[in-house]
Amino acid sequence: GAWAAYTHRIPVPRLDLHAVDRYLRLGPMLGLDGGPPDFRFPIPQEAEERVDGLIARHGLGGRPLAVLVPGTVWETKRWHVEGFAEVARHLTRTGRAVALAGSPDERDRCQTVALRCPGARDLSGRTTLSDLAALVRRAEVCVTNDSGSMHLAAALGRPVVSVFGPTDPVRVGPYGRPGAVVRADVPCAGCYLRRLRACPNGHVCMTEVT
Repeated sequence: GAWAAYTHRIPVPRLDLHAVDRYLRLGPMLGLDGGPPDFRFPIPQEAEERVDGLIARHGLGGRPLAVLVPGTVWETKRWHVEGFAEVARHLTRTGRAVALAGSPDERDRCQTVALRCPGARDLSGRTTLSDLAALVRRAEVCVTNDSGSMHLAAALGRPVVSVFGPTDPVRVGPYGRPGAVVRADVPCAGCYLRRLRACPNGHVCMTEVT
């Protein structure tokens, strides 16, 4: 019902429009040009230096880097830790250095993945947002849930694979990267339920992603 308080309303032509494109429809009202989105942003030199130090201290240098981010705020958007661990093991076997990134709240998930994949390095809670951008920019590949880190990888032009379940990648997926999404073909996908206890189907949208 928030629309009732708005002084201006902008029509959205269809529901299957990406959030970026929906937000860009505000631009002309603000006198901005109607050009395509520009996701470029500066990364401070101090962040680059901090990440250089992290990579060196954790023995992640000298090999192609894979960044895995197994957390996200919604419980239902989290792919299972064993899935991330299996991906991490595959990446280490194929010669990549694996860094696990996330917030301090996501440390348990990152530590569990690290325990199940010897050689992976847990950097959760050790990066600011700028540091994370500097880390992602160095990545050969990123593997994420539907999360801010996914959008960061897309904005930085890095290869990304994202696991989707309760949300709709057409509306909120990595912008311009429909092929970067992995999801199970289940009829309840896209329910937008946030809590596992609210899911009547055993979280099949994520558990069935191998």
